[in-house]
Amino acid sequence: MDKEDFLKQCAKTLNIISKDELYAVFPPKESNEKTIQCWLQLIPSAMMKQLELALAQELCFLSNDLITEHFVEKNSHLTDHSQLTILYSILVYALEWDCYKLASAIVFLVDRASYRYGNSKQLMNIVDFIWQMEPDTRIVPQVIVRRARLMKDSGNLHGAMQILDALVKKQVYKWDYKSEIESTRVTATCIQIKGQIYHNLGLWKDAMPYLVESAEQLMSIKDYKGVSYSHGLITKCLPKLTMDEYDALKVRHPSFFEKHNPCYEGYRISVMSVELLEKLKNIDHLFSAKHQLSGNECLLMYADQQTVVLERYSYYQTIIADMKKCLALHDDANLLKGIESFYEFIKAVFMISQTLSFSRLPQDRSLSRYLEQLSIELYAHLCTCPDDRNLDHNKHSVKLMNGALNILGLPTLRGTDSFMQKETPVNDTKMVEDNLKIQVMTVSLHNESRHATTSDSLSPSAQLSTNSDKLFQTNFPRKFVGLSVNPHTFCSSDDFKDDFDGGYHDMQPRISQSLVDISWKTVSGSNGYDPRNLPNVANLGIKSNERESSEITSLRSEPGISTESQSIFSGSTASLFSAETTEEHCTDDDHLEPLIDISSPKVHEQFEELQLGTSSSTDSSSSSLDYLLNWQLPNIDVSSQSANISRAHILTYNPVNNEWKSNSTLAFIGPELQLGNMKGSFRDVFDVKFLHQDEPLGRYVCKRYRRQKSPVCYMQDIICQMVAGYYVTMFNEALANHRTKFSVQFLPVAHLQLLTSNGVLKDWVNVEPFLHGQFNKLTNNLSYVNKAEADIESTDLATALSHFSYVKSNGTLMIVDIQGWLPVNESGIIYLTDPQFHTSCSVQKFSNCDHKEKGMDKFWKQVHEKCNGICQLLNLERPITT
Repeated sequence: MDKEDFLKQCAKTLNIISKDELYAVFPPKESNEKTIQCWLQLIPSAMMKQLELALAQELCFLSNDLITEHFVEKNSHLTDHSQLTILYSILVYALEWDCYKLASAIVFLVDRASYRYGNSKQLMNIVDFIWQMEPDTRIVPQVIVRRARLMKDSGNLHGAMQILDALVKKQVYKWDYKSEIESTRVTATCIQIKGQIYHNLGLWKDAMPYLVESAEQLMSIKDYKGVSYSHGLITKCLPKLTMDEYDALKVRHPSFFEKHNPCYEGYRISVMSVELLEKLKNIDHLFSAKHQLSGNECLLMYADQQTVVLERYSYYQTIIADMKKCLALHDDANLLKGIESFYEFIKAVFMISQTLSFSRLPQDRSLSRYLEQLSIELYAHLCTCPDDRNLDHNKHSVKLMNGALNILGLPTLRGTDSFMQKETPVNDTKMVEDNLKIQVMTVSLHNESRHATTSDSLSPSAQLSTNSDKLFQTNFPRKFVGLSVNPHTFCSSDDFKDDFDGGYHDMQPRISQSLVDISWKTVSGSNGYDPRNLPNVANLGIKSNERESSEITSLRSEPGISTESQSIFSGSTASLFSAETTEEHCTDDDHLEPLIDISSPKVHEQFEELQLGTSSSTDSSSSSLDYLLNWQLPNIDVSSQSANISRAHILTYNPVNNEWKSNSTLAFIGPELQLGNMKGSFRDVFDVKFLHQDEPLGRYVCKRYRRQKSPVCYMQDIICQMVAGYYVTMFNEALANHRTKFSVQFLPVAHLQLLTSNGVLKDWVNVEPFLHGQFNKLTNNLSYVNKAEADIESTDLATALSHFSYVKSNGTLMIVDIQGWLPVNESGIIYLTDPQFHTSCSVQKFSNCDHKEKGMDKFWKQVHEKCNGICQLLNLERPITT
């Protein structure tokens, strides 16, 4: 694309204004550069000061005094346009007139706002154009960091790591740092993003050193916003650690971690993050909301571990109060145009719904169901948005947002006038066809009514209580918040025997004995953890049930941990929501009040206005409580947006101790990916979004067997990939002191179970991050090995990894069928997926691809006939084969 075409594209994408409008305020000067400088006087002085500092190379990151909201405010000179539109226009004209140094500084100034409101991709194209036209132009480090973040979001982890390393080494992206503080900030931010990448890969323990180091470096220069970002990632990692991993972390960082429970520690750190943000002159609402949300997810996990009703209720009250504060921060509809902001808004509503579902009161649980449906409607609007960064709200979406706020007793949004003129788009033929295609993919294997329980057919009020005078319902459907679960609850039953690939008789042994445990704890015969990573923990007197005496904000001291997680239960997989738990009796002295007051007439009016579902109590004298107790879910039309959103469970697996965790969530299955010659033989791949994905802006895919298999097969695949990932971690540690072109990582994978509105299991897939790049098969589970000259070192790494896993597991298992994405520059990380295992006779056959000792023997004789240089570096011994 030549310059003229590129500028036309920029003008269209950024929706710039004409030169004549700018000339009306500042006429042309003697040179184009001076004209640009005059036009820049249109923007506020605070923005102009940041621009000047960037031009002098005295600033690497935009000051926290400028937040993204300032950029969407109207310009005082050209009142029909925002500051951001003015800056975009000046940027394009600076490019037209070859003022590249000024253009690069403007790119820096608008970078954060562009990321929030959806034009970062175009901005990166402009950076490439500047370098093409004037290669020596210096680009502010913040913009380079943004490029790395965008690559991370899109799945290009290789490219992101390469950029971050180049910035830290200061070899490629040369910048004249004027102070040690700015240099430290750039280095610490790069370390932070590396930690985030490890977090996204499911390597939470490995992410922690990076995140703690970045937080400490940023704290040393009082970059509180940067510290809070590292804290936010730490908060997400903590509840996913085992107690032993957390105890080891406390040993290494005794001044950083204080509490005995990782969930409660996550909440403490999130509170500290919000307090740090409050030190800033201007608080970015999105950052504060993120921390409150992450912290309260941790607190809900912690609350669910407590056995005393009143203790749990005190935490529930704190969570709902915090979530209301989080929602109140989003007080302007224009601020909810950004995907991230709207995502946090939806998740806060869903979080309140989750918390209410744990209440003993029928009113709270009824409101929970209603808010869950409202979350589905909101999430449908987000998932069907054609723009991957910016939302186009309309009358319907504004009504939904205001409805959620009003039901919770919060004020309605400001700035809705422009959106109220936009009607909900009419569902055209293409949308209906797309919806039908997606529904075919997610169709239940069996008629939903076949699995429906008696309670499913009852009206909501009948389900809540058959006695209007009864205050509590002791048995109620269980939701999930990320704690340990019994995996047998989520595996299949004989109902699916006809659908197994290969026949029911081949699969029956696996069904009867369920999931095969090949975790590190089982294979190593240890307590579940590599002793190298737990220095002297046993001698430090750390007790898992030790009580803490300090207080956090207004909460009482931490109570001890329950020895049994209340999320663990057994039940039929056909209707996961029908599995029930029984809580202890609550005495009349407890005097529990509803967690949310809905007695206001305004709430009843809101129920009527939203028209979500129907209620048999609609007469003028009925109260909002009557309406809610008699409310029923809506019948979803196939052409509606919300038809594509499913209630769901997302299950994750810990390969160290064979532990499964589950979260109730919402999921959207998108269209099938067109993979061409990279399409697999057995599975189809689809775009997927789910409300509990680690990266709101990240891209994920789901894989589904063309001939559907039982959930146990999918969960077995997850065990395989996550266990392989754990051996890879040890493999990389062993190679840390040796120079190799490549290292390897397995992508994290999770199991997603889709549910009907009544909680009946209807379909299931596995999900993992989407990656760009060339996909290569290095070995298979038989005798194939890639001997292409270009891939010889990566193939050596693959066969050495198989060898290493055999040695490390004492001959119990061997990772095979190694395939994934190779870095384009012939060095870096190879990201792997879909491995298989051969196992010894001491382990039950893992899958149909597990050829046991015969497969191992074939590996030694046909795939890895002799050891390569990597095997020799690691001193790996070969077994004696006949």
